[in-house]
Amino acid sequence: MSRIIKRTALIAGIVLLALAVLSVTFYQVDKARVEADKKPIFALIHDACNDGGTTFHYGLGYQIVCWHRIAEQDGGRGYLVGKEYHYLVGFRGKQEDPPGDVVHFEKDEHLIEQ
Repeated sequence: MSRIIKRTALIAGIVLLALAVLSVTFYQVDKARVEADKKPIFALIHDACNDGGTTFHYGLGYQIVCWHRIAEQDGGRGYLVGKEYHYLVGFRGKQEDPPGDVVHFEKDEHLIEQ
């Protein structure tokens, strides 16, 4: 291989490695912030649903879903709330229902019917 091809391959490898390291780092930081009930800083809000406040955040190779969907359970009204994390695979669309093992019901006395 010529010297130019070797140099180009080396630079491309370094760039790919740097992107992978940044992706993992950004994911870990944003996941920790969301777990602490703060907004992610490296992921952008892609979609915000009019279902009670569900937001879909996308970062460099990952998705964070913060579920906050109006629901009714045992005669009471409230929200299905929870957090879901996906790295590289398993991204969710906004039309999908939240998985039962991720969300829990929180009753809200102030939620009125419209």
